[in-house]
Amino acid sequence: MRGPSKNGTQSTVKGVDERARLAHIRTLWEQLARLRENSIEYKALVRQIRKEADAFSKLLESRTGRDKAAG
Repeated sequence: MRGPSKNGTQSTVKGVDERARLAHIRTLWEQLARLRENSIEYKALVRQIRKEADAFSKLLESRTGRDKAAG
């Protein structure tokens, strides 16, 4: 059973949260491409992308572990 989604309802479609997180990371990369490399905003966005990517990776790992246990 999946946990609650961002709007508080149960997510019944497998992979919805993963696709939303990945789309958000892609948006962050697009924003990064428009910034100057040495700017404070650039460095802050790099940290945010790393944080989001780490959370995404952990989400996938936990889902894979559940799938293996169920299968």
